[in-house]
Amino acid sequence: IVKGVGQVLTQLHCINADDFEAQWPEMHRFMQEAGASAQDWREALLCRPHEARLAITAAQATRVEDREFMISCGRDLEAVALMLPHAGDLGVTVQASPEVLRTPAWQQITRYHRGDLWLHLPVQSSEFLPCDDLLQPLVVSRCRVVLFDGGIRSAAGVTALAAVAASAELLIRLEAPLDLCALRGKYNYLSQYYQREYQCRC
Repeated sequence: IVKGVGQVLTQLHCINADDFEAQWPEMHRFMQEAGASAQDWREALLCRPHEARLAITAAQATRVEDREFMISCGRDLEAVALMLPHAGDLGVTVQASPEVLRTPAWQQITRYHRGDLWLHLPVQSSEFLPCDDLLQPLVVSRCRVVLFDGGIRSAAGVTALAAVAASAELLIRLEAPLDLCALRGKYNYLSQYYQREYQCRC
């Protein structure tokens, strides 16, 4: 099975747009017969990121198999950005460094996502890594943040999170104390961390 799927992926790299249209029915059938997983379809999509047929098929396979989109690296981010226009209601779980998200693909995701969003942006070192710039595009999105675990530096970041948080679990790392009043009524649980101190509101 792995070899069969691999052959299709190799073929996708090589063929031109006209050949893709002609060979798509056969490739689709071959992938199905080979037992291609949702991950296989996402890899196929990344081989040809401009093919809507692959984006739709990968999104459908992810809906059935995984029931959500997962982002833990740059390749995941690119694939989800391509699939979301065809499955914008699916939940998205992000567990990646803020640096991974600082690409045009994140803007694409915030544009099309209209489901639940779990944002876990882990800190790999003691360095403070604010996520304000990643929250700002969410203000005009239709998604709902149900978990946020990351750093906020400014009042604008707090306001952006408040605009999309809904009955959320919020674990906020602060560089210095900030007024979090805008978040009232937006969370079920709130923890805030700054300068090695810990405060919790339940």
